Amino acid sequence: MLDYLRTPTYVPGLGRPGNDSPYSTSISITHDLKYKDFVEDHSQFAHHWEKTVVPYLVPELLKHASDGFSVNVVRGTTGDQKVVVIMTASDIDELQQHVFQTGIMEALPRRFWPELVFRFARGVITRSARGDDPVCPAKNPYWYPEPMMGDSVGVSHQQNGGTLGPMLQIGGQGYWVVNCHILDTTIENKVDPNHIKLHQPNHDDYDRYRELYESAFGIPPAINELGGLVALSGAPYKTTRLSLHQFGSEEHKVVTDWAIFRAEELKKNQMRVGREEVESLDNICIGSHPVPGEKIISSGRTSGFTEACISLTPAIVHPFTLGSVPLTSQVEALRRGNGTGDVTREWAVSYPWEPSQDPSGYSDWIESGVGVPGDSGAPIVDPTGQRFYGQVWGRNEYSDSELVSRNEGRSIGFVHYPRIAYFTSYHDLCDDIQEVTKSQTKPSLPNEESIRRPAEDRPRALLNIPMRSGSKAPPKMPQQLPERIKKLLYATKPSVNNTLGDRVLPIAVPA
Repeated sequence: MLDYLRTPTYVPGLGRPGNDSPYSTSISITHDLKYKDFVEDHSQFAHHWEKTVVPYLVPELLKHASDGFSVNVVRGTTGDQKVVVIMTASDIDELQQHVFQTGIMEALPRRFWPELVFRFARGVITRSARGDDPVCPAKNPYWYPEPMMGDSVGVSHQQNGGTLGPMLQIGGQGYWVVNCHILDTTIENKVDPNHIKLHQPNHDDYDRYRELYESAFGIPPAINELGGLVALSGAPYKTTRLSLHQFGSEEHKVVTDWAIFRAEELKKNQMRVGREEVESLDNICIGSHPVPGEKIISSGRTSGFTEACISLTPAIVHPFTLGSVPLTSQVEALRRGNGTGDVTREWAVSYPWEPSQDPSGYSDWIESGVGVPGDSGAPIVDPTGQRFYGQVWGRNEYSDSELVSRNEGRSIGFVHYPRIAYFTSYHDLCDDIQEVTKSQTKPSLPNEESIRRPAEDRPRALLNIPMRSGSKAPPKMPQQLPERIKKLLYATKPSVNNTLGDRVLPIAVPA
């Protein structure tokens, strides 16, 4: 393996292990390993979790929490601490919690017991789109002359949106990838697919900042049009697939949630950092399997540039039923859980967690990681800025985090549960896109060699692309644009508009 992949480089301000970083250094950079390798190693926690805990836990949870649950194992802040987070749609009494905890511990070798911390919570999984979080104003809602991963995006005929994901190469053509569920209203309204375009930023963000752009630049820049819709994973909130990357004797499914838009040109993948010292990471060209416990960085439309850790095991996710939470519509119901009738295994990221009931720290906790509304599609990348692990689609949304005084009936603080966001891994994403588009070549991240090749010399993929069937107040707008945004505006002509016209591939409209 190349030397530069062994030693990560760090973005200024994020710190280094052993210095001001919150991460332990007990897990090394091991990009050549897959989760299957951990499962097959009898000395590893993953081996015992998959072989003994999962077969015990899933049937028990289906029996006692049939209206929906998720199980995560994430890193704590000290040493080899492992935090087991069991979230259910309905309350589980203390006796049953004790039964689950005892059952898990008895299924594991005793040497792991001192490392375990258990956390039971009530809540649901929700997709990370649909506007703003009033606690966490968007950190990256701006227009840019060169859109890249982490930027605000949306589609025509729909005001809000999510975060721009990677560009994938299929044959010699580039395609932008976003979450399918940011098109939910557009698809529900049966908009002609040939009229669905991807825009940067989304329309709400552009309208909100239009006057600021105009005052800073004279006239506002035209909204970026990144391309026309080509294919999607299926009906929003309803699709899964059988993963081709099994890690045990049992097959497992994963959530699929993507839409691809034909790009005007093939380009390398960059990720927005948005800091004075570093505007972007510019050479993300390797797609990798998630490494359990590995440090990652991410960039979302709402949370901005953040750091976290990959979960120690793939989460166990069971769909949340219509009766499990108060809902206002069928679409809102579908947004909960994995949207299907399947138990799935999902990779997740979490900021290293420590217990806290600080009544003043709730906003800091909310902003400490990717996954807030508007982050749908955010990239998960390793700290070297080279490797792409996957794309965020949802997060845990806890409903029992507020502490209320029994005597006074008022809020006295919040329980800080681990902040967990779910993502589709790079290889599962590419497998599904290849299957749906019937491409002869597997999608990949563009590299310098493929970009330099003349378009007429690139191999062309033969695509046959059907579609699968299937009121809070916004945060206050800043009074002026950040200085780094002004600099980009001043350096750019106001006529930027990547219009592609009618150059889109045929799309079969679902029945």
